[in-house]
Amino acid sequence: MLVVEGTLDPDWASPQADGEAIVAALPPGPGHLEMIPGAGHYPHVQFPAQVVTVIQSFLHSVRA
Repeated sequence: MLVVEGTLDPDWASPQADGEAIVAALPPGPGHLEMIPGAGHYPHVQFPAQVVTVIQSFLHSVRA
């Protein structure tokens, strides 16, 4: 599972810590956190090209 968080997400006191907690709560496997610098709660809207790159990289890594 890929978790994508914006570093400036105002919904969390610490977006990094929140994302890490989500990944830690997952069953063992390909859980991965990616932080998008400068993004808020909607990184896929604010930085779509960067999010697509992150998704493609993750898919390639779990396919390998």
